[in-house]
Amino acid sequence: LTPDQIKAVLGVFTFDSSRSEAAVICIPRGRAHRFTSGQVVKLCQLYTTDSDREELVDLCVPGIVDLENAPRILDAFTFDSSRERAAKAIQEKAGKNVAPPHPDAAKKVEE
Repeated sequence: LTPDQIKAVLGVFTFDSSRSEAAVICIPRGRAHRFTSGQVVKLCQLYTTDSDREELVDLCVPGIVDLENAPRILDAFTFDSSRERAAKAIQEKAGKNVAPPHPDAAKKVEE
């Protein structure tokens, strides 16, 4: 399935738990799926909870083709702790630091 087809399938479901079950079927581990960071963000926006977004990112990370744009994915998360876990998953694949471009990040450095 293409990323747009996956988005269409996941968009049919009302509950995040059903979306997550469908995501595991649509994006099986070990199969070559290709996603841009922007496509992963759009998929994340279908979910209401960070924990479900984290599961989705874990499924998508092996297929992200533009890791230089991966920090954009972190903006899809509500909580810093979720952003950190997602960044760690992306870092493990990228082999480099992925700093979140969150607007509060600069503010925290100043404090």
